[in-house]
Amino acid sequence: MVDNASEIADMTYKELQQQFISDLSGTSTLEIAVVVSSAPLSVLAHGILLTLLIKIIDGRHWYVILLC
Repeated sequence: MVDNASEIADMTYKELQQQFISDLSGTSTLEIAVVVSSAPLSVLAHGILLTLLIKIIDGRHWYVILLC
């Protein structure tokens, strides 16, 4: 890692890019799983909330629920 500003100024773009890439550690399986599972979990949560809302309304008009 370069700590001196003058050394950074003397480095080329390619050298800076290689240094940046070499410091990356990548990602973990957990991070990938969290990102991939977010869409299906959102659809599931939407379905559950919609079902609960319909059971709560149970014949009332939708604008009555919004005013409460």
